[in-house]
Amino acid sequence: MRDPILTPTFFERNREKFIARMEEQSIAVFHAATPVVNSVDQFHQFRQSSDFFYFTGLEKPGCILMMHPEDAKGKTTTLFIPQPDPSKEVWEGTMLDKETAEEISGIDAKYIQWEKSFEDTFIHAQRDREVLYADYDDLGFKYGTSKNVAFVGKVRKSLPALDIVKVGKITHDLRRIKQPEEIQLIEQAIEITGKALEAIWKRLSPGVMEYELEAELAYHCIANNARRYAYEPIIASGINAATLHYIDNSKQVNDGELLLTDVGAEYSHYCADITRTVPVNGTFTDRQREIYEAVLSVEKTIIESVKPGVKMKELNAEAKDMLGDRLMDLELIGDKEETGKYYMHSIGHFLGLDTHDVGSTKPPLEPGNILTIEPGIYVQEEQLGVRIEDDVLVTEDGCRVLSEDIPKDVEAVESQAG
Repeated sequence: MRDPILTPTFFERNREKFIARMEEQSIAVFHAATPVVNSVDQFHQFRQSSDFFYFTGLEKPGCILMMHPEDAKGKTTTLFIPQPDPSKEVWEGTMLDKETAEEISGIDAKYIQWEKSFEDTFIHAQRDREVLYADYDDLGFKYGTSKNVAFVGKVRKSLPALDIVKVGKITHDLRRIKQPEEIQLIEQAIEITGKALEAIWKRLSPGVMEYELEAELAYHCIANNARRYAYEPIIASGINAATLHYIDNSKQVNDGELLLTDVGAEYSHYCADITRTVPVNGTFTDRQREIYEAVLSVEKTIIESVKPGVKMKELNAEAKDMLGDRLMDLELIGDKEETGKYYMHSIGHFLGLDTHDVGSTKPPLEPGNILTIEPGIYVQEEQLGVRIEDDVLVTEDGCRVLSEDIPKDVEAVESQAG
């Protein structure tokens, strides 16, 4: 559900920024996300396309957004929505009408048409245009049949002279810098995630099942109006924590193990991404503490390095170098070239409307970037994995840890768990 902090002005501003970057003789088309069948006539929970939401705030399928530089009449935007169908509304509830679409998106109702008129309107609007910005990616052509992909395939056949450009050329750069409204919503998602983690730790004890702990996450997310997870939660005890994307959450938690929880609420389409590792019985063994403190020291150091002008590849190199030193100190490797045996991933990623949010990691960091910092050490032979992850906002003179209130120091973690 969209939070009221996202006013029509927010979406209008985003559209204006996009249009300002379009080539003069161009047009852009965004289709809403395509519902995914679960079974027979049942669908998975609908989640709007991040780009479509960013420009409209609309959370319904079947809509299409068309944008282009200002024409002779000053028009830049047309929104197409499915025409309300009373027989369908009996089963699925009230459909979106033009007045509501205007209220949410800020698009004047006179520029809102029924979806069935899209094809004719597009054919007319694209005349004399040289470039089409389309919302698709190559994975879509390989794995999916979304309306965006079908639309691009059709245009390639019927309008071969039209140069098709991925909208990501513009949207990835726009979404990379978070606006104040977006920062507030990510902070809300983090706060909800923190409450859920506290509940998990209170429930944690030897003998509990991982899925019982996930139930605490589900309850606290839904109870706080975070109706979706940002991603499939990882509730991994013992050796399961050494599998980076373990999501079965089906094992019994045992005394003496560590529990790694990589979880995030999605609030009003914006994501949190937090990882904490705690001892099941409330006390680290000497070896567990040694590994945990090694990871924690790297995480804190890398966070201190986050500031405008630094590049992600530099943070990655620093993290890998430091973890190599720690792994040698832990006598897990004899040479830093072996670091990849126990640390396999990068130090972090952008965060926003998507957990792994869009935006090139090649340019230097800028104020308004939000990224995760998440070093880890994974030791299958010792049946444990340790990862600590925080969400960090780049500021004018450094950074601010948005998840700083979620405990991670050894004493604080031990007091929370077990």
